Amino acid sequence: MFYILYSRKIIELSAKNIQVAYQQKNVISDLSIAFEPNKITTIIGANGCGKSTLLKALTRLWPVTEGEVTLDGRPLLSWDTKEIARRIAFLPQSPKLTTATKVYDLVSYGRYPYQKGFGRLTAGDKQKVDWALELTATEHLKDNLVEELSGGQRQRVFIAMTLVQDTDIIVLDEPTTYLDMNHQLEIMEILQKLRQEENKTIIMVLHDLNLAARFSDELVAMSAGKIVKQGGVSEVMTPEVLREVFRINAQLISDPTSGRPLLLNYQLCK
Repeated sequence: MFYILYSRKIIELSAKNIQVAYQQKNVISDLSIAFEPNKITTIIGANGCGKSTLLKALTRLWPVTEGEVTLDGRPLLSWDTKEIARRIAFLPQSPKLTTATKVYDLVSYGRYPYQKGFGRLTAGDKQKVDWALELTATEHLKDNLVEELSGGQRQRVFIAMTLVQDTDIIVLDEPTTYLDMNHQLEIMEILQKLRQEENKTIIMVLHDLNLAARFSDELVAMSAGKIVKQGGVSEVMTPEVLREVFRINAQLISDPTSGRPLLLNYQLCK
């Protein structure tokens, strides 16, 4: 479980002994996990190991068949959808795209959990939208149709919509998908800034191990629906763990700037 500050109150989100199935096959079995508050925690692992499924279970987008996910001591199932959305923002790997929608309108959808009555944007809502557009360098695209954007531009717009939701917990599944190296760094630095300056708890899945090592406070390595290792970057990003999780022989060096592990080369295990 992990604790964060929300409206001057400690909020607890926990997953205990959960089992999650997909098409009658268990993807996650007897999994419990704890995240540090106000940290960036990145989940790594091979395709199909259950990373995305875990994120969906934690955000009630996929049901657990055993065990329980609770928010603030209450079963997640008992929470109103808007209540959850004011506490947890989730950006899936392939968000659904609404056709003929302008960028500004899409980003503003992130304010839905706070709207009442006819759902009109307040002055405060508009300030949040402008802030997110500026932070993700998409303000110049606000009048464009989302479907006309490049993959990288579209991804940054969806991230802006997630930030507009203004939650203390941000969950992202592959947030750097479709982005070039420059924009990958921009997004990771944005997330780091949110953690440092706004006390956000950020949980995400990344495939780029060097990005994960550079920007994370903690790593969680998964394999076959179970946690192999959780801890600091240097504890998890080791040849032994990478061999078990990815079936590779990894050559690691120490980053000359940060001192963190850096994947230099790797080969398939024979």
